[in-house]
Amino acid sequence: QHWDANHYLHIARDGYFPAGAGPWTSGWDNREAFFPGYPFLLRAVHTVVPDWTAAGLLISLAAGAVAVLALARIARTYLPEEGAGHRTVVLFLLSPCAVFLAAGYTEALFLAFALPAWLAAMKHRWALAAVLTTLGTAVRVSGLFLAAAIGLLFLLSVRAGGGSRTWRSAGWTLLPALPPAAYSWYLHAHTGDWMAWKHAQERGWYRTFHTPWEAWANTWTGAFGGTQSTGYAFMFQAELAAMLVGLALVALLVRRRRWPEAVYVALSLW
Repeated sequence: QHWDANHYLHIARDGYFPAGAGPWTSGWDNREAFFPGYPFLLRAVHTVVPDWTAAGLLISLAAGAVAVLALARIARTYLPEEGAGHRTVVLFLLSPCAVFLAAGYTEALFLAFALPAWLAAMKHRWALAAVLTTLGTAVRVSGLFLAAAIGLLFLLSVRAGGGSRTWRSAGWTLLPALPPAAYSWYLHAHTGDWMAWKHAQERGWYRTFHTPWEAWANTWTGAFGGTQSTGYAFMFQAELAAMLVGLALVALLVRRRRWPEAVYVALSLW
């Protein structure tokens, strides 16, 4: 129970504004920065698993299993050679980020919704893709990036000859906007601020919108400017490396005209 896991625990246990506390309270923890999907599920699982840590771990392990299975199927779709799915899963599980599959964080749960959503969209099962993406946007606001990519995939499908039957599914592509809108409404009702979740991120984690080059410059300073401890500097260096790999991937996807995938990666990098 460290870092963000504590915030999710407090939300699941006490709610967002316990006993009238909030951003107007001294020492407030800015918990409204975190979307409600994971804390809601954590509270539900806690009703049958009394230990909060065990409940969070169970969610991540189960969600991670779903994500891994979906990832294998996606890999086999993109890379039809034998063993592609297995190799992709092994590389994923050996990556540093795989640690979040066994932690009380949102990454595993988000992937458990996002990867099957993408798989459904690839098969033009738009309603299922929209519902899964909607669950993803309830967990992380970055689910909107996935919604944008799936929306573009839908438009390309229509352009390729999907016909009027495909157009009848257009309304589903708007569904993923519902959780962020509903959460913003809830926060506004309690704080008077429609963007309270974003402002909480600014207060608690100094996360604000920047141009890509500003973000690069700030990360470079953290990585090599001597302003951070060794551990944090290494983390920023890894982020710079990931950014370079991501930019190369975007370029490759654009070259191959994989527009939806390029949109998702580009938005995630920003």
